Amino acid sequence: MRPAIGAARARATVVPAVGTRALLLVLAGAAVPAPCAPEYADVDAYVAATAGPGARVLSDRHGGQVYGVAQWICSDGAACATPGETLAMLFVLHGTGTGLSEEARSAAFVWQASAKTPVLDAVEARGPDRFEVSLHRFAPVGRQVFSFARQQEQWRLAGMEVAFLTLDAAQGDEAVGDSVDSVSVDYPGGRIVHAVHRNNRPHARRECPMPPRELPLAVVDLFAADLAADCPSD
Repeated sequence: MRPAIGAARARATVVPAVGTRALLLVLAGAAVPAPCAPEYADVDAYVAATAGPGARVLSDRHGGQVYGVAQWICSDGAACATPGETLAMLFVLHGTGTGLSEEARSAAFVWQASAKTPVLDAVEARGPDRFEVSLHRFAPVGRQVFSFARQQEQWRLAGMEVAFLTLDAAQGDEAVGDSVDSVSVDYPGGRIVHAVHRNNRPHARRECPMPPRELPLAVVDLFAADLAADCPSD
């Protein structure tokens, strides 16, 4: 006897197996589970599996979240343009109860090498959805801070601030750092603030707009030229 018109019918989709795995029958409308992400015993195990050998790691935690930067010397010509140069990557991990799983990772980028190359200074957790990576800069002396935030379930570069410390005797400075020139960039908000302090006092401040930018952590290169921004000079 034929089923009545409009009666519900069970349907099945046959998915080809991979290798020797059995065929998977998925009822129409049923969700297909996503593949399980690899799990790592600790940060060192994760870095050993994803970065180059002998990687140096700087990381910080907030609850089950781990934020970090790994740096290593590239010895494989296929992985870098110049064997011997330093590569780096940013990463975010979260606790699984039995280990750590990757939440986000940048592509490896070249850590620029010169007499003025910034040194990785700190990775600091600022909560479950935010962390900062700080660099110490030379010539002029200063500090550069990159802020990352989880927005709409995606980790992004939210902002960057760079401050250069100087000594301006004409302004009455007595030590390096009494005068500071700083630039703060809000990438998704499309705003730049340039502040000037002389002799430990506010001296000038300019704000200007810029085109908003969405910069997923996965594509961030801390040394990319297009991350630099400033207000036009008066």
